[in-house]
Amino acid sequence: MIFLEPGPGVIPLYLHYMEQYNLLPNDALILATCKLNGIEKIASYDADFAPACLGEGIQLIRSVSDIAS
Repeated sequence: MIFLEPGPGVIPLYLHYMEQYNLLPNDALILATCKLNGIEKIASYDADFAPACLGEGIQLIRSVSDIAS
């Protein structure tokens, strides 16, 4: 198991994501941590991630069929 450290650059980035995509703080922190660590996919049923993932080039996995694409 790998635990990701957010790092010092996460605060400005997650504040930017909160403002740009109207994300809640926890969602913005997840997105910023993924972006800073080169993670290209997020699995979530949370529809708030859809525009943010699209805008940031991260694939949002919402169903099993999304994994194959």
